[in-house]
Amino acid sequence: MKKPLLIVAAVFAVMVGILLWWFSDSQVIKRNTRNLAATLTIKLDDNKSTRAMKSQDFSALLAPSFRGSVDTDNHQGVITKDEAISGHQFLAFKCQFSQANVSEIEITRIEDNRATVTAQFEISLTTSGGASYSDEADGTLVWMRTKDEIWVLESAKLERKSP
Repeated sequence: MKKPLLIVAAVFAVMVGILLWWFSDSQVIKRNTRNLAATLTIKLDDNKSTRAMKSQDFSALLAPSFRGSVDTDNHQGVITKDEAISGHQFLAFKCQFSQANVSEIEITRIEDNRATVTAQFEISLTTSGGASYSDEADGTLVWMRTKDEIWVLESAKLERKSP
């Protein structure tokens, strides 16, 4: 009778450990960073509904006070949340496809309700007119935990990739 109890206890302990790891702040922040790149990826065969849902998912990742800063070969400027959402909607409905990849995700600081992440971004897109653009950038993202315990992007800074 003790052997089945030990097996159940071991399985329970493993499941609790996996759940604690999966829902830890660092794992949630890394998943959100990868989800951000996924919302910027538009496939050639994505229909209008899928593209609209990606815009909705993108919007949900941004804090109301979101501020972005971009200094890459193809774009420079500062953007607000509304401008970011409008830009994403334009991207979703006016480009043939886009691809965003994020790598080397590193959480450099987590304290209280804020986390700073550095990552490498590669973004490419082809417009409906056939023009292609691509950029590589070093990204610094600041994630903020809301009162509802949801991590949202407070700021993003993309700069030309260091040589």
